Amino acid sequence: MRGWLSRRRDRAAARDAAMQALAEEYDAKLRAGDPDALEASRNYYDGDGGSTRFEAGLAAYLVVLTVSVVLLVGVFSLIERLTSG
Repeated sequence: MRGWLSRRRDRAAARDAAMQALAEEYDAKLRAGDPDALEASRNYYDGDGGSTRFEAGLAAYLVVLTVSVVLLVGVFSLIERLTSG
């Protein structure tokens, strides 16, 4: 009787093998010039890092926004404490 860990490893190995087969099939389609595969590759990644730059910019914007809100709340809290006491 096999344990849950070996079954989990077997499932992971089967999943990895299936993903490898899909990657090889996709690569073969790209090399053959399949128009659907080429269009999918252009839609997935634009090639110049634009989507990565957008995500990095969005993350930076969210960090700045969060820090600004925290500082603003802190300043108002400090003003309230100083004026109430």
